[in-house]
Amino acid sequence: MIVSLPGLKLFDKVPGKNKPFSSIKFLFVEKPLSLNFFVIFLNDEINLISFLAWTTLTGPDTLITISPFIDFLYCVSKIKKFLYFTILITLSFINLILFYLWANKIFKQKTINKSVDELDLVTNKKKLTIADKPNVFYFVIGSLGSISTLEKNGIDTKSIHNYLLSKGYKVSLNSKSSYTETSISLSSIYGLDYIVDGINTFYTKSEIKGQAHNYNYYPFFSKYQKIPLVNELEKINYKFFKIENNYARCNYNSKIKCFRLFKNKTSLDIFNDYGLEVFFKRSLIYSTISDKLNVNNLDGYDSIEHYKKIFFNSENVLDAGGNFVLIHHMSPHRPMRSEDCKILEHPEKNLFTNKNHNSSVKCVFNRIKEINEIILKTYPNSIVIFQGDHGPIFEEDKKKEGTSKKPNIKLINNRISNFNAMLIPSTCEEKFYDTIGNVESIRLVLNCIGVDKIKPRKKSKSFVFYQNENPKIYNLEDLF
Repeated sequence: MIVSLPGLKLFDKVPGKNKPFSSIKFLFVEKPLSLNFFVIFLNDEINLISFLAWTTLTGPDTLITISPFIDFLYCVSKIKKFLYFTILITLSFINLILFYLWANKIFKQKTINKSVDELDLVTNKKKLTIADKPNVFYFVIGSLGSISTLEKNGIDTKSIHNYLLSKGYKVSLNSKSSYTETSISLSSIYGLDYIVDGINTFYTKSEIKGQAHNYNYYPFFSKYQKIPLVNELEKINYKFFKIENNYARCNYNSKIKCFRLFKNKTSLDIFNDYGLEVFFKRSLIYSTISDKLNVNNLDGYDSIEHYKKIFFNSENVLDAGGNFVLIHHMSPHRPMRSEDCKILEHPEKNLFTNKNHNSSVKCVFNRIKEINEIILKTYPNSIVIFQGDHGPIFEEDKKKEGTSKKPNIKLINNRISNFNAMLIPSTCEEKFYDTIGNVESIRLVLNCIGVDKIKPRKKSKSFVFYQNENPKIYNLEDLF
């Protein structure tokens, strides 16, 4: 039996089920704690005991336990149930105490590049032309809807719109994302195409040697996996860089250069993990250590802020041109922020209300202006994209997605929209259009820097994801 974290999918296959050594090796050695964290019970007879013991500790909403070692003892030594129960409860309390003490230590080990006076360090570089391989900065911004969608939700976009136009950007008013899910939208950017359509290609779970893991989609990239975006860039002598965040980590792909935010690997895997934060915020543990999470833990969602610092430490690479940098900025996605980009207090930080969305979007607009000034003052002929992975979904619309037969049109119109502003060479501007989505945008950028065989199509497609249906992917045009 496997119990997944809240918000994550329920896996139905267990590597090494009822084989303690293989299961423990899998959980702690082969696939350590990460986004796909899950729990293995090795003996179905004691599931109820484990459940009762750990919901007492972590709260009734949290179906999680870390008990493979106890299960191992039970399977091997055939300990009686009452003795097992005693051991489990005792060790559970010990684990909780140790966890808290360990958290105190680890939270103090945060590291980040030292702060700089940003624009004071900017120097105007030689203007790079297309032939000189201009740098490309591709910002994917979590849950940032289109200009028209933002306006409909009460956000004044005039300032950011006029600012970007004044800098030479092409700004879409009604762009739509390729998919309504982050992992598939990002995968389609890396894949340079619509990777699933529900007709010829389907959303799948990959299973390698019986291990239930979904490595087909972002952010999971194996060491030698072929990634079309990276491969095409390599063919024209472009280097690919990304910056890690709480959702997508540096994972040692041989062709991807990744900027790390954290030097402490344990801290990275456990305390700065999007999936595990879902667990923490629904448990009693969260109330115990929430202050330390907010004060001492590194904010791994504010990728633009971190990249501003990384930027100045990588100028020796950027000066040569021919670099493609992808930055996945996880805002105005949760955690919600104030206008000055501070994470809101609990519980507001987790509530996607109109008020919190408004302040979080204003924070993003500030971040866009800050990083844009730095980039264009340093490398004036850069190609720069600010693009949402999809639009917002508000608290009032939660669990009201409807079905493919009876879709929630308001929710879909919010969710499928995305912000899109592109600073591209004038020779490429004619290929930009108002409803251009993620896939056609990345194809347009590659075509602009010399990948002749990949061209943007004149019409974008958008797909809606329904978790509980089969197929899970539906073309937007088929729903309305």
